[in-house]
Amino acid sequence: MWERHLASLNREFENGQKKINRERHDFLVGRDFTISMVSNLLELWDVLPNSLFKDIDTVRGFRNKIVHKLKYSPNATDTQLALKTAQVMIERIWNISFIPSLSYSIRGI
Repeated sequence: MWERHLASLNREFENGQKKINRERHDFLVGRDFTISMVSNLLELWDVLPNSLFKDIDTVRGFRNKIVHKLKYSPNATDTQLALKTAQVMIERIWNISFIPSLSYSIRGI
């Protein structure tokens, strides 16, 4: 989504140079340009609806807790939000619709 939006912003100047040249592109998609910055900009530019932005930001927080070992164990609600957010993003980016099964069963009960 970010790459597509960057491409839509790229313009060619009269001298033939691109607004987003290789160096600028590498910065905008590099590791120093965080997903937090990307999601915030996409929401500010109305590429992402605010509700989806909030879900992405919440799920990003879950991811950070896991990666930075903050004694976090996702519960069913957190996991369902992550799956729902991924589902919405897959549909928006690749136009693939599906309905995940968010129920679970426990054997032996």
